[in-house]
Amino acid sequence: KSAFSREREFLADARAVQWTRNKDGLGRTLRKVLYLQRQVLREMPSDPAVQHMLLIDNQELHGRFADWLASHPSLEERIERIYGEPMEELYAQVAR
Repeated sequence: KSAFSREREFLADARAVQWTRNKDGLGRTLRKVLYLQRQVLREMPSDPAVQHMLLIDNQELHGRFADWLASHPSLEERIERIYGEPMEELYAQVAR
């Protein structure tokens, strides 16, 4: 089930890029989310029940099989598939 879920996520990204004809729209958004994930959201305590909505990695999954059990691909993977190469995150300001 997890593999199908990850594949659907990649297909949804491809469809979004195809429909908008602009890879930077989704790509820049994901890169900003990656920045927030690394900088801001890690500091916020969150309930595991809502982590999937916040795009937070499950901290309990570690090791060789973590990718197999993940229900969504990593943001780095999604960004690399959109641009065809690894990209750095983009600064995003958080409204408080």
